[in-house]
Amino acid sequence: GNCYFLISPYNNLNDSVRWYTANDSSIYTTKAKNLAPNTTYYYALCASDNKSEIRGDIKSFKTSSILSIHSIEFVPWGNQKPEALPYTYDIGTFIAYARNISPYSKTITEVTANKGLASWNYPATYPADTTNLKMFAYSPYSAFGSSFTGDSNFYIYTNKYNVDYLYGSSDNLNSTNPAADIKMHHALARIVFSITRSSDDNTGNEVSSLTIRSINGDNIIPSEGVVDIMTGDISIKDYLVDTERSFDSFIPDTKTPTNVEYLSLPTSFNDGEIMLELNYGTDQLVFMTLPTSNWESGYEYDYPVTIEDSKAEIGNVHVQPKGEVYVSNMWG
Repeated sequence: GNCYFLISPYNNLNDSVRWYTANDSSIYTTKAKNLAPNTTYYYALCASDNKSEIRGDIKSFKTSSILSIHSIEFVPWGNQKPEALPYTYDIGTFIAYARNISPYSKTITEVTANKGLASWNYPATYPADTTNLKMFAYSPYSAFGSSFTGDSNFYIYTNKYNVDYLYGSSDNLNSTNPAADIKMHHALARIVFSITRSSDDNTGNEVSSLTIRSINGDNIIPSEGVVDIMTGDISIKDYLVDTERSFDSFIPDTKTPTNVEYLSLPTSFNDGEIMLELNYGTDQLVFMTLPTSNWESGYEYDYPVTIEDSKAEIGNVHVQPKGEVYVSNMWG
């Protein structure tokens, strides 16, 4: 004869699936597969001699919830309100127990958009537990090496491509709250040079590049750093003497500014330590020094720049604070 379990999502065992048992004379067990998460199933132990069937009492069990992603939000530069992160972003995630690296965190899971860009697809299958977990995320995604070290450190850079590095975490996840709502943070500061031409400028030359230079070659312009995704702490690993931004040449307007963006790792400097250099016209450079500043992650700094012939001046910097999403604490 045979012994098996009938397992069904219905209490009358309709549409049941038969799972044969492994037994050691008194204990009957089976391994059922492909069960839906967070679902009540009904089962009965059965014995059959291929002619008739004897069923035991119908009992039930409930499968665990599976961790998933409900939403990912960030505050776009220039805004103060959080928005849904576009599905075009490359996202990597890992899971950890609160304040502790766990075995989960050694597995980096790439998150992609579902077909139709309707939601985020979380391909890993982790059962939710009564112990609180957090899902951590970063962008752009890299499985190993240059961007993610395999623990909680994410490498970030100041470079000519103005890569917007993001990182964040969910609230506590558990069996009653298995769907992650992740809030992302900007790792870099955004510096905007709003360039206009004085009405007294008679040249009307094109601006073709912008260079930020350390006057004394000191460690002021950071080029490489590491953000600990679990704490938000950022450490600087290397510096540059200067860094250039190239863009489509433009003739500054006398009224409407043209913005040149520069994303920087956090840094601070005193008046006269950093020089801004503009390529204005054919082989003509315009120089000016930046005032004392403290560039912090997630903040925006707008420097109005006015050019007149071979001279330029910088007005008062406007600092735009972080958006509302940053009020949340990484650890909740």
